[in-house]
Amino acid sequence: MRISKSSYMDGLRCSKLLYLSKHHPELASPESASSRKRFEDGHRVGIEAHALFPDSISVFGEWTADGKALTNALKDTGNRLTAGAGCLLEASFAVDDLYARCDVIDRISERGERDAWHLIEVKSSTKVKPEHIDDLAFQQVVASNAGLAVEKTSLFHLNNEYVHSGGKYDAASLFTQQEVTQDVNESIPSVLPRLKAQRGVMAATECPEVATGSHCNDPYPCPFYAHCHREQHRHDINFLPSISRKKVAELQARGIRTIGEVPEGEITAGQWRTWATVRRQVPPLDGNVWDALKGLAYPIHCLDFEAMLEALPLYAGTRPYQKVPFQWSCHIIAQPGADPGHRDFLHTGASDPRADFVKELWDCVKDAGTIVVYSGFESQALADLARNGIDGADELYSHFQSHSLDLYRVLKANCYHSGFRGSWSLKTVVDTFGLKVNYEDSAIKDGEAAIIAYLRMLESEDQLERSNLEQSLRTYCGIDTATMMALVRLLADV
Repeated sequence: MRISKSSYMDGLRCSKLLYLSKHHPELASPESASSRKRFEDGHRVGIEAHALFPDSISVFGEWTADGKALTNALKDTGNRLTAGAGCLLEASFAVDDLYARCDVIDRISERGERDAWHLIEVKSSTKVKPEHIDDLAFQQVVASNAGLAVEKTSLFHLNNEYVHSGGKYDAASLFTQQEVTQDVNESIPSVLPRLKAQRGVMAATECPEVATGSHCNDPYPCPFYAHCHREQHRHDINFLPSISRKKVAELQARGIRTIGEVPEGEITAGQWRTWATVRRQVPPLDGNVWDALKGLAYPIHCLDFEAMLEALPLYAGTRPYQKVPFQWSCHIIAQPGADPGHRDFLHTGASDPRADFVKELWDCVKDAGTIVVYSGFESQALADLARNGIDGADELYSHFQSHSLDLYRVLKANCYHSGFRGSWSLKTVVDTFGLKVNYEDSAIKDGEAAIIAYLRMLESEDQLERSNLEQSLRTYCGIDTATMMALVRLLADV
């Protein structure tokens, strides 16, 4: 079986992931919206980085299951190098069962048959991460064994201080170059032993036993998450709030698998409610929940935002991954027992949505008694709008800070039920409390899908498609605030 760069990185993360990917790919969950978005962002960032190498040549051929295009890519790489190319994009190398495709290789100097090369990886992150070093070490091992003399390695990542001026991106300012030659060289000796272990995993007749943990979501959700968690104990220690990967491993090494088995002296303040609910069978809801809700003032506004955090900023004056809110929904309870009202906003034009977002939201919440949200996201987004000088954002943020209640924080600190399984997401909580809200009514299922739908709506020239996407976005955001309102009514009897 061939070991590509992605296979190697999977194996470093989890040997079970590597085995299942090779032997039982059918057990993976369907590709998620966040996974598609992550791939698309990386692809777009890579294209923008090409501007830094104006004399480069792109290698022909994309990977396909039958290997034909791989053969073409390897052949094209060899031909380009033989012809004296100075810089190649997506150069491909293979040695034995190893295959690597390099974002950029740039000739440093000509030395006859052993020219010196600069190996460059482009990432959509805003800093160098440990896994990037492992990634480059694998590439260098493959490329070097294929005959490429790599003398320098670097990572090009997004510069989070870059402010887009509109129009085309300034690639020289958009990216930060960081040389990592020493780090990569220090990592290279570990590559061959790791590959030996991974070959053993792939050749095995049975799947390795690997305990679930934080690695299942780090750096992103594993495609086999649902499969591996199907029989997870309802009080698994991974469900303790903010438990570290290191602590989980330590507890598991001591034979501790469930929350109730963890000694009280090792429980943090933030974990106590969860632990006590399991160990001591204390009531799932602490009185602090009702104390917090006693202060609700009418009219009660249940508010939710949708915002973009794009790797490549869309609007002048914005930075990579800056929050740009484009939509809000608000369900309003004017007085006890009153039928709810509803207002919403969705920016449908191609212009920067922030000014209209603030103006319309202020008109909605300026007379609110309490603004109920279900995360810290809204506060962070409003703070960012105020910092960036959006007209009216200072007043809106100040009003929000003095009138808001984050129900998520209240429940996470004072409520736990085994049905939560370590998650205090709005959908999980209302399902556990018996408030069935049908998200199936919406074509959009999560925030990442909402961002993808919004960007598609802006790009589409088909009016029917735009109209359908707009309605789907409004429906999705409205379901969240209707759900929040139902939860408030259940807990506070309003």
